[in-house]
Amino acid sequence: MQKEGLRELLKNITEGKASDQEIRLFNRYYRAYQDEDSEWDSVEMGAQQEVHDELKRSILQRIKPVKVVPFWRKPLPVAAAVAAVLLISSALFFTRGDDRDQILAGKNTAILTLSNGKSIPLSETKNGLVIDASKISYNDGTSVAAYVGSDSMSTAGLKISTPRGGTYEVILADGTHVWLNAASKLEFPAQFSGKQRLVSLTGEGYFEVASNKQKPFKVLSGGQAVEVLGTHFNINAYEDERAIKTTLLEGSVVVSSDSGYELLKPGEQAVNANKHISVSKVNVSIPVAWKNKQFLFERESIQSIMRMVERWYDVEVSYSAEIPEETFSGGVSRFDKLSEVLKSLESTGKVKFEVKGRTVHVSM
Repeated sequence: MQKEGLRELLKNITEGKASDQEIRLFNRYYRAYQDEDSEWDSVEMGAQQEVHDELKRSILQRIKPVKVVPFWRKPLPVAAAVAAVLLISSALFFTRGDDRDQILAGKNTAILTLSNGKSIPLSETKNGLVIDASKISYNDGTSVAAYVGSDSMSTAGLKISTPRGGTYEVILADGTHVWLNAASKLEFPAQFSGKQRLVSLTGEGYFEVASNKQKPFKVLSGGQAVEVLGTHFNINAYEDERAIKTTLLEGSVVVSSDSGYELLKPGEQAVNANKHISVSKVNVSIPVAWKNKQFLFERESIQSIMRMVERWYDVEVSYSAEIPEETFSGGVSRFDKLSEVLKSLESTGKVKFEVKGRTVHVSM
């Protein structure tokens, strides 16, 4: 690429006008620049310091005061501008020679526990589980387990749990789809009976509830209840988080606890913390990004981000010192290696990582 062409590309990137093709081209230059064996080609790419200064002035006007992690698939307009900073900053290079490249992303894995206590490891080559009146099968029709003996399909209690580094989908007997994030557990009956459809969630799940006006669907999680007739929503109820977050995408839900209740409308999130429920408008793509195979952050602390990393990559995280109140925005694919996630965070110049075995040490 000629110098003028590169400048035009960078101009489009810093202004958030770059096409997907231009983003891919830019990322190719970025990766080449990151390679420790590569050198800046001044003839092709222009004077390095000149490009550095020009981009820095332009980009800092757009991203202050939030430190932004790069999005390689351009889900937000500011992503392209931020990516340009990464190319030219000497702070981009991450510590090499540790174990980060050995740690792979999570996968489809879960344990199904039957009402008699029997545990069945679910196939990693399948995407999900289907519950019906006579059997439990994978979503390709392959049988998992049949009920025998005195088990009653109307009362049998089932449980599906994902480990750290695992995710799974289950289609309940009423047709409701549930996607479980890592380190999560869903308890439910083999067949719904009575006046309501009741399930229990620990961790995080995304629900697409089959409509049934005569039989409300209720999710119990961490001291709160979410009641719906038919809708799409996400619940984050991990025990190590400070609050339970319920985000509504479609329909309506009632979130209730001992402190009261709130009716959510699409695009709203209920935060249940310290025995109080607050409701606000949110960008719903952020809380449900995990279900769409992405990590997306918006003004998140490094501690919050690293809790997501712990669950999905099945690692331990330690901090070398007191961590300042920095926030990060951006995202990467959930199916990249751990090294790609850490590299994106390190590219801000505000945090560093060292990986030994399955422990990630964080310093800022």
